[in-house]
Amino acid sequence: MSRDDWHLPEDVLARPEMREACARRDFQAVFKLAGKYGGFTASRIARQCELTPTRVGEVIQGRRKIEKIDVIERISQGLGIPGHMLGLATQPWETEDHGSSAKDDHPGESFGAPKLLHDPTKPAITPSRQIFPWLAQADEGWLDMRRRAFLAGSAGIAIPSVALDDLKHIIFALEDTRRYFDSTVVDRFREQITKYAANDGTRGPRKTLPFVLGIIGAIESCARQVKPSVRRELLSVGAESAEFVGWLYRDIGMPDMAGYWQDRAIEWAQESGDGAMQGYVLLKKSQTAWDERDAIRMLTLAQAVQEGPWELPRKVRAEAAQQEARAHAMLGDDLKLMERKLDEAHRLLAEGDQAANGRQLSPHYNSSLLAMQTAICYCEAGRPQRAVEIYQGHLSDEVFSRRDYGYFLSLKSISLAAAGEPDEASEVALQALEIAVATHSIRTMLELNGLLDRLKPWSNRAAVQELYEAMLLQWGL
Repeated sequence: MSRDDWHLPEDVLARPEMREACARRDFQAVFKLAGKYGGFTASRIARQCELTPTRVGEVIQGRRKIEKIDVIERISQGLGIPGHMLGLATQPWETEDHGSSAKDDHPGESFGAPKLLHDPTKPAITPSRQIFPWLAQADEGWLDMRRRAFLAGSAGIAIPSVALDDLKHIIFALEDTRRYFDSTVVDRFREQITKYAANDGTRGPRKTLPFVLGIIGAIESCARQVKPSVRRELLSVGAESAEFVGWLYRDIGMPDMAGYWQDRAIEWAQESGDGAMQGYVLLKKSQTAWDERDAIRMLTLAQAVQEGPWELPRKVRAEAAQQEARAHAMLGDDLKLMERKLDEAHRLLAEGDQAANGRQLSPHYNSSLLAMQTAICYCEAGRPQRAVEIYQGHLSDEVFSRRDYGYFLSLKSISLAAAGEPDEASEVALQALEIAVATHSIRTMLELNGLLDRLKPWSNRAAVQELYEAMLLQWGL
């Protein structure tokens, strides 16, 4: 499929009203014109521009605007609108030779895997890739796979990561789902999702996301054709997979996409009758709200987890209590209220856990992680010295995955800065920065970016300048 098959036709781009809308960056008009003259539906625009359907709908209805440059650049590439029409520099996709490669590198196609819709353009170098160079340097195949998996929802994207026997089983299932797609395949999918979730801390999103998106694509395709009993099993695995994808998007700094997949997880959990998963995903939504420092949303979501009609494992209830404690701290509520919820979280975790519906939710939640979250609570409550004490007593690279260790180092550096220790904060932040770059964790990088504001009063100190120079070198700030 050529680039022209993806992008708006030249005659649509040449229309005076389209040129005027692009010049004003009036994306309500741009999307409407794309639909009227190019046949682009809202869902197609969402897929090609890596936006959620809800967001596109709100833009078309005039209830939301698009102003961020990285989003505008995604629209430029997704719809094929030249950069100059949107007041941008010439975009990388505009200058590349799109006809030089006649075939894609799809190892699975020789086994009869379904072909994907293929976008032959390379990813635009958006501000996020300029700030986080691993995105610009990441192998082209992953960036292309991530886009195509979301666009096509196909199992083929997962093929390079699947063993041959599993690959054949999936392909046969896709060829005749009603005859062959049974609980055995459901179990295989669940095993794969569990394995990738367990190794996420070391593999990172770059290696994990394409596979899980592929599994979801297979589930969506097959769930339309199987018997109702198997469909419910499929959607149960789909809910777990979608929740995991939400986390992966959260780790690469795409909260809109994280929210989209969390919503899908809740929808599938509802259809499959999995009440515990519904409550669990609400907890994950509360955690996503933390990334955006949306305290009131954190609070109400955490309370909804605890008050809902579902039966949740104690680990999930403990983490929800902690999440509520953190929200109270951020909102400036009584310190005793925060500490009561923290005490509740520690008590629930100490009581031990039981499986929900024959499986574990929050399998990795333990006292070490709760200790880190407790430190976060005290820092948010204006007690950074207490937070630093907890970090020093419990934060260890022997306890956490490398990515998570780097993330908590970044939060420790924030506590140190809040406690008036800029030199030590900078030293710890340098460690976190090195790990964040190695593990591709934008979530950690964003925390470090926030640290810079806290360190401004000490910008003349050598340690702070060293940190700034390191971030300047890595991020191109």
